[in-house]
Amino acid sequence: MEVFSITCLSQPCVMGIIFLIAGTIMYFFPPKSINNWYGYRTQQSQSSQAKWDFAQNYSTKWLIGGGLFAIICGFVLPYFGIISPKEETYSVVIIAILILVPTFWITEQKLKEIKD
Repeated sequence: MEVFSITCLSQPCVMGIIFLIAGTIMYFFPPKSINNWYGYRTQQSQSSQAKWDFAQNYSTKWLIGGGLFAIICGFVLPYFGIISPKEETYSVVIIAILILVPTFWITEQKLKEIKD
């Protein structure tokens, strides 16, 4: 009988921890002015200070939530045999897409609603 042998350091968990840390840092220490080095940087978010401030706050919440989602996936998927260790790399790519595409899409849609 196989004993539960999942480790916290599965690839999706590591990615989730990185997203969680990055989102938390950006949430508590957001860039105060528009720059090309740090923060949620798209053409639309850099078009005005109001959009910049909104994008920094809004996108970090999605990034933190996505990090938690990836950590949960990192435990659940291997535990239930949905992915094998050989498939972890593919699952990281899929999970990253499931996190980042909605983060960018929804943030950009919300930025369009903000008047300059």
